[in-house]
Amino acid sequence: MRNKKYMFKAYIFLWYNLIMKKVFEGNKLLYIVICIIALIIIIILCGERIMKIRNDEKDIENIKKFNFRYTSGYMMNSDTSYEITCDDKCILELKPIYVAEEDKLSIELTKEELDSLIKIINDNKVSKWDGFHKSDKYVLDGDTFSLTIYTKDDREISASGYMMYPKNYSSFRTSVDSLFEKYIPEEMKKF
Repeated sequence: MRNKKYMFKAYIFLWYNLIMKKVFEGNKLLYIVICIIALIIIIILCGERIMKIRNDEKDIENIKKFNFRYTSGYMMNSDTSYEITCDDKCILELKPIYVAEEDKLSIELTKEELDSLIKIINDNKVSKWDGFHKSDKYVLDGDTFSLTIYTKDDREISASGYMMYPKNYSSFRTSVDSLFEKYIPEEMKKF
């Protein structure tokens, strides 16, 4: 965001010098050539950013890897994690809260479950979270989350937070928990 602000100021400064101060007052042809060159430079510099913005607005259509982890305090094993890797099959490594890492569950997902996860991602506009990395430095014992999604078309979404969350985070987290809750045995749901 800061870089965009500075780039915008640089473009304004450039146009101000070209137009308002009439640097090329006597030579209109030179003025037109410089303006065209400046426009080309702006298009080249902004083109990649515009394409990234358009990609952020596109829905997710497939998943290669999905890693979502969140903590609830700092007690031992107070995190929940969902790690999905899709090659020939999609395998979910599920670590419920208060369960040791070595006791996590490994589950083969159906196409319907993967489609449900993609729908949850798209309904909550998770692709707009890319680049969200915020924390509340005044909280000493709070909750965290991290999310990384890789798609088969080489798109990556990365977000994390410490007591700060992107829009629709609660809905997303609740929906993901509900989708995979059926795989957690009763003895692991002791809390």
